[in-house]
Amino acid sequence: MYLLLAVCILLEQILQPSFLLNRRRMSLQLFLFIFLSISIFFLASRIAIVLYIVILPLLLLKHVWHRLSWYSIVAGCATVVLIFFAIVNYVPVVKHRFANDINLAGKAYESDNPGTGMMMRLVFWRTAIEVIEQNPLFGVGTGDGQDALDIHYEERNLNSLLGYNPHNQYLHTGVMLGLIGTFYLLLTLLLPSIVAFRRGDTIYQIFLLIISVSFLTESVLQGNKGIVFYALFNALYFFYYSPYEVSGMKKGASKDY
Repeated sequence: MYLLLAVCILLEQILQPSFLLNRRRMSLQLFLFIFLSISIFFLASRIAIVLYIVILPLLLLKHVWHRLSWYSIVAGCATVVLIFFAIVNYVPVVKHRFANDINLAGKAYESDNPGTGMMMRLVFWRTAIEVIEQNPLFGVGTGDGQDALDIHYEERNLNSLLGYNPHNQYLHTGVMLGLIGTFYLLLTLLLPSIVAFRRGDTIYQIFLLIISVSFLTESVLQGNKGIVFYALFNALYFFYYSPYEVSGMKKGASKDY
């Protein structure tokens, strides 16, 4: 999450008209952009790679769409898709992560053999949904969530999964606090999203997209790094606002991220 947000911030600055004015700063930002981009792929996080492939072309398109024909836009989208499949097929560490899930498809709920990666998450999510169905409104409480999940793992003879959380923040919140808690979590994402779109703050929008999608595959708020990422950057972008350019608002303002 941190690397992806940093890459997006760097690209947004690189695409500004003033980028070429300072060669030393230009060289440093380009180096950091390339270095951090490579790091994302070597870390081989599936969700980070997918978000990278989706967000960066959209960020580029935002700056150049008015100069392109629909043919060029379609061609660009096709190129992005081809690049994604090329990376998945020819970068070994990335290929292993994606291919592993494809090979294990359909085996996710076999007894004591859930596979790895995304297939394991299917088991976690299914188990979390079962717990939520039994305690729909208020959940099992913040201290009993893991115990409730472990009971269901044992009932399914999935003892190797004991201690694993749902790997989905929405479901994790549902297990602990029920649908009421999940609704409140969604509000904490929806209201800032409305603010970000009204302001036209691209980086804030990207941050909220990153955190919202990350919530789908990780219990982000169950660890310090996730709490700090969400609380710190959400507060910074929500309370401090000075965008590069917003139509209908004051022009020429700058934002040093």
